[in-house]
Amino acid sequence: MIGEVTAISLEPNLSFKDESNVEGNLLLIGKYKLTEASRLEEDFKYQIPIEITFNEKLDLETTKLEISDFQYEIQNEDTMICHIELYIEGLELIEDLNDNRECDDNPLEKEIEIPKIENTVIKQDDSREEQKEENDSETLEQLEDSSLFLNLDSEDEKYGTFLVYIVRQNETIHSIIEKYSTTLEEVEKYNDISNINIGTKLIIPLQIQSISSYYILFSDNKRYYYKEISYYLKDILDYFNLINFHFSLPLISSLNDPFLLFEYDESKDYSTLEISSSMIHHLSLLHEKSMDYVVYTEEKKRELYDKNFYLICSRIKYFEELEKTILEYDFPPPKYYLLLKNISKIYRLLNFSLNKLDEWYEADDSKERISFLVEDVSLKNYSYKYSSFYDYGSLKKDIFLYDFVSFYQNEYYRCDMNQLFYLYQKNVTFSRSELSLFYSLISIPFTVSFTKHSFADTIRVRELVDYVDSTELFLSKEYKKNQEANKEVFKEENNDV
Repeated sequence: MIGEVTAISLEPNLSFKDESNVEGNLLLIGKYKLTEASRLEEDFKYQIPIEITFNEKLDLETTKLEISDFQYEIQNEDTMICHIELYIEGLELIEDLNDNRECDDNPLEKEIEIPKIENTVIKQDDSREEQKEENDSETLEQLEDSSLFLNLDSEDEKYGTFLVYIVRQNETIHSIIEKYSTTLEEVEKYNDISNINIGTKLIIPLQIQSISSYYILFSDNKRYYYKEISYYLKDILDYFNLINFHFSLPLISSLNDPFLLFEYDESKDYSTLEISSSMIHHLSLLHEKSMDYVVYTEEKKRELYDKNFYLICSRIKYFEELEKTILEYDFPPPKYYLLLKNISKIYRLLNFSLNKLDEWYEADDSKERISFLVEDVSLKNYSYKYSSFYDYGSLKKDIFLYDFVSFYQNEYYRCDMNQLFYLYQKNVTFSRSELSLFYSLISIPFTVSFTKHSFADTIRVRELVDYVDSTELFLSKEYKKNQEANKEVFKEENNDV
């Protein structure tokens, strides 16, 4: 189990075996915690063997090899997925077939594109489209005039592939940018756009944007959602048919493929309120149709209580120890000063969480309501156009309110949570004990992993303080609303008497 990676580094040990082969390994070293609240750190060390062969021969005296991009993500709390991109540069050796001599003093400079390690490349099988573009654009491997690529800066590069586009009649720089879903700023990094004519060659960076555990692919002025999955979508759709729940995404991949592929809907023409309201309505319908009751034995309820009790207490201890460390500074840096200034709010919220957890445990409810869980309830995982989530999780059923907790923690800073909570309860009303558990879970603030980058740390602390302030405001509005509702009930009872 991996709760939090506290340190990680990548040490390359790569070299050219000859003009066309790179061999060696990448050493991945770091520390991790079993849980975020744990104080014990475990070491890990993995060696990744690398063998790369390419058709071109490079002059070894001009070669350059480095790691241009390294990202990692934790999936299912037990698997680390690493995305590593190598950058190789060098002058190509060109042999004269007549006299077997090396090339002249001005060889062509050329970059060799190396595919990303541990990454999946999706290619559309569309021969007609390839034939249409064949005369207008050339890939990097086919490029003859490689001097175009002298402006590339590998240190800032976030793109995996480049396209050399030949400008045609009636085209403008803006129409080309729109066609390939890029920006003027990105195109200007690689081209002089002050004088563009018919036949001008432009370098266009093609994007593959990684977000969390899925990818947004860009192709032919369209965007596609791609994610590898460990289950079959067919199983989820069979369940939806069983409960009479509508699934409306236009699926490109097959139901039995180990991945999801849809046309991605950015919903730029709609407000956050419109999108979030549609999503919460959709979520509440899913929960309502998949709702079941399960008997919670005393032992099972105690197990859930102990799990959350331990989490809350560990957070209290974490902030207490952090406070002691900060107080040792005569002049604490901004990130620590900001945290220290708001530490009382954090303790207040954690104590409130503990009290609400006790209320839930002491409530005389032997049954809990469970439903199908989406798990990732966020705006980025929802299509307003098709009124559907992209990824519905892994066919898991558990206490239904966990999904709204997920939504709250993901989107607290840009959505009116009180209004959306009211909208959700039009279809699924919380009981008093369920409210207690929900209030307890959203009142557990996250921790901050401090680094050497003071500015980034200060922003993260600011996000923590914003979460605490937003949650206190949400709870105060809910408390006031409940008070007014209780007064109305009291008046009605008196009128009946």
